[in-house]
Amino acid sequence: MSNSTEGIVREVLECVGNTNRAFRDAAIELRRMPQVENVATALEIMNYDSGPLIEGYVDAELSDGNGICWRLDVTWDSNSWNIRGVLERNSASGTDILERMPPQNVPEIAQLPEALARAAGKLLSLRPQELTE
Repeated sequence: MSNSTEGIVREVLECVGNTNRAFRDAAIELRRMPQVENVATALEIMNYDSGPLIEGYVDAELSDGNGICWRLDVTWDSNSWNIRGVLERNSASGTDILERMPPQNVPEIAQLPEALARAAGKLLSLRPQELTE
């Protein structure tokens, strides 16, 4: 492995670690809110038949029985890394998408750390009405 490849791999791994930390920090912040009963968070790297996937979420259970979920997925196709984020409300009547971030297609892995950090920051900054009152 060349030094430039090692550097890129290190940057990607550091960014995934920093994203994991950001998700955990968001969970800690949400736990402090009076309208939040419970919070779960995870960031995993999976390998499916369709290819590698980075998937992360912060899931907040609210005192009214509803849930709010921040989800971030990073997939690879033959041309680019694809980053998608969504903020959802889960209730007894189903799932409502509160905000869907525009998908980002990142053609070069060297661009992935910056794009992932930006997408995770934007997603985690979103707040539904229930959490701003």
